[in-house]
Amino acid sequence: MAPLQEQIQSINERLRAFSIETIQEIKMTDKGGNMVGQIKYGFRPQYVFDNVNEVLGPENWRYELTKEEIFGTQAVAEVRLFVKIDGDWLCKGSHKGQMQIVKGNDGCYLLGAIPKLGIGNQCI
Repeated sequence: MAPLQEQIQSINERLRAFSIETIQEIKMTDKGGNMVGQIKYGFRPQYVFDNVNEVLGPENWRYELTKEEIFGTQAVAEVRLFVKIDGDWLCKGSHKGQMQIVKGNDGCYLLGAIPKLGIGNQCI
């Protein structure tokens, strides 16, 4: 197996090879539906997860949703990302983020943590 840095580089190369369909626009809105904050762009979560699984293997990375607070239609959460290296789990960092609530979707929380590995942090 290649060193982690080479695997991360491979994942990023794969993501950059996709077309514009992999990019999403992210807008935060208030209760009235008015946009708040900046518009952000990033890779769609499923493209990132599929490529991480393909290169690292699903058995070699995981995450933990360690804290979650809900405010109306918004959730603030902390996600810790782990990578298995030589049989040991390494916590590569945590990410606190806010997102609109989508039932059963931890993807946006996790997508905030994955760049801690250097994955998907360059969009286009």
